[in-house]
Amino acid sequence: MTTPIIFFDESHNTGAHLLDANQPIFTLASVDCNQDECAELLRLVSSHQASEAKFSSLQGSEAGRNKIFDFISSPIHSEKRVKTMIVHKRFNVITQLVDIIEETLMRWNGVDIYKNSGNIVLANLHWYSAPHFCVEQQFNDFLTNFVEMVRNQSSESKRKFFDSATVLYHNCIDEQYKSMLAPYIYAERFIDDILNGIDKKYAIDPAISSFFCHLTEWERQLDEAPIIIYDESKPIKASQPIFMKMMDSSI
Repeated sequence: MTTPIIFFDESHNTGAHLLDANQPIFTLASVDCNQDECAELLRLVSSHQASEAKFSSLQGSEAGRNKIFDFISSPIHSEKRVKTMIVHKRFNVITQLVDIIEETLMRWNGVDIYKNSGNIVLANLHWYSAPHFCVEQQFNDFLTNFVEMVRNQSSESKRKFFDSATVLYHNCIDEQYKSMLAPYIYAERFIDDILNGIDKKYAIDPAISSFFCHLTEWERQLDEAPIIIYDESKPIKASQPIFMKMMDSSI
């Protein structure tokens, strides 16, 4: 049996600019197609004018759009052959906020918020409630300062984050939801311990968690470990030691 080869590529990774309003979505796709299937798919979108088939070029003409339609309509594509993960970057920042600060504080107090998907419940609560009960621009500042704090971890970035958390807390008009913001005030005294070991550059990059989710899905489907080929990606390259440890059966 031939070892399966999975190809990965990402789109719209804005690095540090996770809250870029012009590029709000990150996508990671992976495919498991053999050489003959790849040749058939490429035949549907290839042209004599270009050495490589690119969506940005094809979408500009009716003929090109027809080729795109033929490509995505191919029976070669299926749930078993193609995996796609779409990440809303702003929501991703909120999930990281919960993971890094609330989860850490609760874990120290013996509470597992991952049980029964409590982390997802909290992320959804902040996503819907903060813009409604607090000043939306202040919530935006709060998220922006969180990203800056994680990526910088300087005294100044920490001060700005907790200042924005305090402003958000005091401007909340709903007392019940206001109590849900309290951990972001309380965490200030422990922030050095909370951020200890958090990678400044890539810890909240959606490429890493998306890649891990893809690997989990492929593992459920395949009978053997595949060969992974990932297009050039700085976050994945920087995280390679972590993935190598995960692959080590002795750990």
